[in-house]
Amino acid sequence: MPRPVHFEIAVEDMERAKTFYSTVFGWSFQQYGDDSMPYWLTNTGPDGVPGINGGLRGRMPGEGPITVNTVGVESVDAASEAIVAPGGSIAMPKMAIPGMGWVAYGLDTEGTMVGVFQMDESAARFRSPFVRQVQRTGHSTVRASLIGCRRCRATSRDTPTVATPAR
Repeated sequence: MPRPVHFEIAVEDMERAKTFYSTVFGWSFQQYGDDSMPYWLTNTGPDGVPGINGGLRGRMPGEGPITVNTVGVESVDAASEAIVAPGGSIAMPKMAIPGMGWVAYGLDTEGTMVGVFQMDESAARFRSPFVRQVQRTGHSTVRASLIGCRRCRATSRDTPTVATPAR
């Protein structure tokens, strides 16, 4: 049975949020990527103890408070089909997280976002059409496909859903 493996919390003020979570829960943070798309990997506790790690990301304009749970699956493609079958929808199609695996985000029948993640270190060899689009503009691609490029406002919804080999 697939289980949550990661969470993301969208925050308005990154430093304030990091201070809050480190003070309240003792969580630690490590920056992932660059400042153009702020993302902080969140360590919630030691390995071998029940629980999951996650991340803090900046909010997009007009986005309110949101936490997204990501579930580990054997196949992002199969999980995406399973989301749609009972009336859900795909909010962000499959994309590579280089060196880690594949991720996609869907909306359940209540409008709640849920991520699906497939481990696959070979995913580094592929980039979605959206990632190539943002790269052509010279902007950062870290987390861009979910929350959009902050400079050109491109999002994964602007491109086809099929991941293709990098050139």
